[in-house]
Amino acid sequence: MPPSCLQALRNQSQQSGIISTKNTENKNTNTTQHGILLSAVSQTQNSKLNAMTAKSLFFCFSTLALLILLIPISAQISDPNPKPTQSLSAAHTELTNYGFPVGLLPSSVHGYSINKTSGDFSVELGGDCKITLPPDNYLATYSKTVRGKIVSGKIAELDGIRVRALFSWWSITGIRSTGDDLVFEVGMVTAKYPSKNFDESPDCEGKHSSS
Repeated sequence: MPPSCLQALRNQSQQSGIISTKNTENKNTNTTQHGILLSAVSQTQNSKLNAMTAKSLFFCFSTLALLILLIPISAQISDPNPKPTQSLSAAHTELTNYGFPVGLLPSSVHGYSINKTSGDFSVELGGDCKITLPPDNYLATYSKTVRGKIVSGKIAELDGIRVRALFSWWSITGIRSTGDDLVFEVGMVTAKYPSKNFDESPDCEGKHSSS
C-alpha cells in the first residue's frame, strides 16, 4: 500500500479516536448532569415530605392539646346545677336492707328503732310534714312518728302516713315491694307505682292539718 494511503488511514484512525473520546466525555458529562438533577429532585421531594410531616405532627399535637383543655370544661358545663349528694340517715339505709327505696321516708328523719325479731319499727321525723308523692303528685302527710312492721319486701300495720285523693284523706296501711314496683295498700284498695320514682328522699314541705 502506498505510504500516502497508510498516512491517510492513520489520520482517520486518530480522528476517530478523538471523536470517540469526545463522545465518551459527552456521555460522562450527561450522566453526571443527570445524576446531579436526580439528586436535586430527590432533595426537593425530601424537603417537601419533611415539611408535610412537620405540619401533620403539629396538627396532631395541637388537636390533642385542644381536646385536653376542653375535657374539663365539658365536664363542668354538662351539669350546670349538680345536685349535692344526699345525706341519708340509718333509717333510710335500713329501708334498702328490706328491699325498699329510700324515697318512702322524707329526708328529715331524726331517729328510728327496730326490733329485728318481730320487725316492729318506729321512725321519728321531729314534726309533722307533707310531701308530694310521684308520679301523680298526690299530697301525702307524715305524722311526727311513723310506726309499722317490716319484713323483706313488705311493710304492714303502717300508721302515720296519709294521702289525699278524691277530696279525702286516706291512710296508707301497707306497702309491698316487687322489685320494679311498689304496691301501696289503702284499706282494701291498692295502687302500683314504679320503684324508681322513689329513688330520692324528698324534703318535707311543711306541716299538715287534719281534715
